[in-house]
Amino acid sequence: TFKFDVDKLNFGIVSFGFLTSKTLTLTNTAEVPFSYSLRIPGDGRFLQKEFDIIPSAGSLLPGCSQRIQVDFIPINVKVYDLCLMVDLDNVGE
Repeated sequence: TFKFDVDKLNFGIVSFGFLTSKTLTLTNTAEVPFSYSLRIPGDGRFLQKEFDIIPSAGSLLPGCSQRIQVDFIPINVKVYDLCLMVDLDNVGE
């Protein structure tokens, strides 16, 4: 299992075309290591992407944590309500 140190990333009011960043921490609460990848379903592709996750993938040993930065540059004027998805390698395949 794993956990994040926050339930939500609230970017608040962000100016169109300007970078805003938030950080969160992913912790491996399991007794085994795992490899993961992070994504935001509904985000655009290539030049239309509004979110950048750094790092977007990695591995965590038991009890270890990784700080993750989410950069957001809105290219649309709208209210955003998206999820950060965690894909675990070799789970659910």
